Amino acid sequence: MRVNEKDVGKISISLVDNSFCIAQIQPGSDLDALGRGQVVTLVPFTGKISAR
Repeated sequence: MRVNEKDVGKISISLVDNSFCIAQIQPGSDLDALGRGQVVTLVPFTGKISAR
């Protein structure tokens, strides 16, 4: 994930629905870079893809 074009960590998405998703921030991520109202950009990963 990125904040202001800077890589700040990784997440694992565990559920995707029509209007929301649930994700967990992975250890080692820079939590200080995240704040209320902050825009977070998810960068596509070419690894494992869910077959949901």
